[in-house]
Amino acid sequence: MAKTARFVWEQMKVNVLAAMEYRVSFLTQVVFMLLNDILLLFFWWVLFQRFDEVAGWQQHDVFLLYAMVAGTFGLASAIFGNTGRLSTIIAEGQLDYYLALPKDVWLNVLISRSSASAIGDFVFAFTLCIFLLGFSVQVLLAVLCMLIAAVLYTALVAMAHSLSFYLGNAEQIASLFSEAIMNFGLYPISIFSLTVRVLFFTVIPVAFISYVPVTLVRNFTWPLFALFLAATVLGVSLSRWVFYAGLRRYESGNLVAPRM
Repeated sequence: MAKTARFVWEQMKVNVLAAMEYRVSFLTQVVFMLLNDILLLFFWWVLFQRFDEVAGWQQHDVFLLYAMVAGTFGLASAIFGNTGRLSTIIAEGQLDYYLALPKDVWLNVLISRSSASAIGDFVFAFTLCIFLLGFSVQVLLAVLCMLIAAVLYTALVAMAHSLSFYLGNAEQIASLFSEAIMNFGLYPISIFSLTVRVLFFTVIPVAFISYVPVTLVRNFTWPLFALFLAATVLGVSLSRWVFYAGLRRYESGNLVAPRM
């Protein structure tokens, strides 16, 4: 576990340093992502000027929800930036490069790229958490929950992309799945019907990306945290199983290509 964490950290540093070679572009992407997040937050602020609460959620709660989702997406894209390209890598036979490496193929593919703009998402989320929670242990708990949710989100999206082993190219399916998780996660779960909530805890586990982390930050309980960890371990296990089962069907692209 320690070796894996160190490997991920080292690869992330390499990705960030590579991105910062073009500092103007790097900083521009970060700033524009920050502005985008602020504008979406402004939408919620305007809404709460007219309504005291939304389905039992007050402004403070919704802002925290938004921060957690933005931070989760930011960490997922910054650490596992190649996830969104997994379908293309599989369909175009670009896995050949990773198969020749001694490291874990599934993990190595996902962390071999980083999104510069995603750092803006995390900076925004972290700043908003400090504003909402103050300089407290809750902020550290929020970051921990974002990180766990980021791992789960990455595993789920990677699993959707791994369908490319079976369907040829599942990029559109995976993109829709990813967007569904993020879009639905931005809204209080109480606005949805009971049937939809059940789906959000099972088929499309949006609840574990947004609602559960927020609940843990607001009112931490060990049973809920254990469920959160169990869902993440299950998600990672299923994602790896689908990937490696599909890898047995993989046909080399016979390409000599640089690392993507």
